Amino acid sequence: MQVGRLAYPRHGRTTRIIRPPPAGYQSRVSRLYSLDNETVVSHLHVSRKKPAPGATIGGAVLAARGEAMKSMRMFACVCLAMSLCLAASGQQPTARPKLLEKSWPVADGLTVTVKSTKPQDLEVDLQIMGYFKHKPAGDTVLSVIVDFDKMMGGPIKALRDRGEFMGEEQETILLTPPAGVMKPKKVLLVGYGDETKFNLDVMRRIGTTAVREAIRLGAKKAAFAPAIRDQGNSKFSTGDVERENVQGIILAFDTEKRLQTQGLAGAPVLEQFYLEAGPEYFEQTVAGVTKGIEAAKATLEKRDKAPYTSK
Repeated sequence: MQVGRLAYPRHGRTTRIIRPPPAGYQSRVSRLYSLDNETVVSHLHVSRKKPAPGATIGGAVLAARGEAMKSMRMFACVCLAMSLCLAASGQQPTARPKLLEKSWPVADGLTVTVKSTKPQDLEVDLQIMGYFKHKPAGDTVLSVIVDFDKMMGGPIKALRDRGEFMGEEQETILLTPPAGVMKPKKVLLVGYGDETKFNLDVMRRIGTTAVREAIRLGAKKAAFAPAIRDQGNSKFSTGDVERENVQGIILAFDTEKRLQTQGLAGAPVLEQFYLEAGPEYFEQTVAGVTKGIEAAKATLEKRDKAPYTSK
């Protein structure tokens, strides 16, 4: 604030002259009196102005800040309203599902991954599914494989009911899903054989067949859904099943790689092999695969490294 003084000799005193307050401040007069026909300010109050939207302080525009504060208040009101609605309905906000997936580099160029997913939702070149031998009285099939078949229009059930894919051990048949109905490009059905004779050695042979078929078909990414529980069978734990299955996978891939290095086979393009498991069986599957990988490594250490041919 700037103040000047002007002498009034007639009254023998000096009168204070108040100039306008500086920018950003406001003045309020509380008392006036008249002196020689001049209005004189006796009491003057000066205070900082409240900036209006769009005003500047120190060169900064406050309009944006005002709009931001307004948006924040509106967002807070929306969040409060949503919370009150959820509380009134007894619902809780849905938490983001935990990602259930674990990978191991198991061989030269091959990674095995246990993943909790449905077979129709995984984007792979080849989806493999296992089936017990067809029963004339009817097969036990639960929702996962029923839904999978329905998405393609029911060819699996039709093939089995007609005796064209019975599910004998190591029997295979290749299907191409209709465009756009699911993510896998090809579907390979493989048979477990008679359910009453099913054992863990069968699962090791199935793993071998799965890898050899994936390589033969030129798949870069393949997945295997055992679907044993989905056919009502609980004879073995999922961990035991996958322990044997992954051994067959690793040992078969090692054979293919050695054949390739000796010029007896083409280079396998297979890089990723998924083992699919329901969320309730994920931990068991991971434990079984871990044991199976260690067992396969021990077997590979003992394998004969001599060439397959003398040529």
